[in-house]
Amino acid sequence: MNTRWHDLTFDRLKDGGIHLEQQSGCEEPSVIHLHPVQLRHIAETFGLVSPNYSADELSKQLAEQLCLVFLDMCDDYRHLSHMLEATYSRLDGYIAAMPTAIFPYHLWDEREERERKAKEKKEAASASKLPISTVDISSTPKTQQNAIVEAADSNPNLYDLLIQENK
Repeated sequence: MNTRWHDLTFDRLKDGGIHLEQQSGCEEPSVIHLHPVQLRHIAETFGLVSPNYSADELSKQLAEQLCLVFLDMCDDYRHLSHMLEATYSRLDGYIAAMPTAIFPYHLWDEREERERKAKEKKEAASASKLPISTVDISSTPKTQQNAIVEAADSNPNLYDLLIQENK
């Protein structure tokens, strides 16, 4: 039994697969055969149907999503409204009551790792800002000295350093 929806024709095959055929203008139609599990995966990926998790897996997924929302709120805590602060407190209570077997500890570990890397990056950036040192131009040729002095004229701090060094 062929079922048609606009230019898409679909049918169930004898082996349980799904036959899809779509006409694309005057060319040959595009044809694809899918296993029902493939179609289910596509529908779950696009949010058309809920995933079919076992009770334990569903609990773990919900716990992880709850903790992700909580951590997002932790990151923006100073910007929360009074209503969101109440929600934040409720989430904190739910997380405190969460069984150890389903608690997503890895989320906190990942967060700490991101914070550590950000701190290291910030420290490295501040360490790379070295103080300006004085330059001795007495041994350079006159043309280079003139170029250095012209550059120093546009930057008074550099000019002062050059003058102090050459005195």
